[in-house]
Amino acid sequence: MKLGSPVRRKHSRIEIIPLIDIMFFLLAAFMMVSLQMDQTQNVSVNLPEATQAPHDFKPDMLNIAVDKSGSVWVEKKQVLCQN
Repeated sequence: MKLGSPVRRKHSRIEIIPLIDIMFFLLAAFMMVSLQMDQTQNVSVNLPEATQAPHDFKPDMLNIAVDKSGSVWVEKKQVLCQN
């Protein structure tokens, strides 16, 4: 036979939602304070004027085309084929 205790037993619970809210608030506050602490120092630099430079690279692909009459084109230049 099971007898009940005259003292009512309390079930303790840990609420996790307020803890998550506090942690997000602390994270946001830390990020805002750390962004305000950042002091940037600028150095003036005299840069040269930009000029048009030729491209010094060659593409990895080569365009080859053959039209209806059988003419061969390589990179938009017609190539004469010998039969």
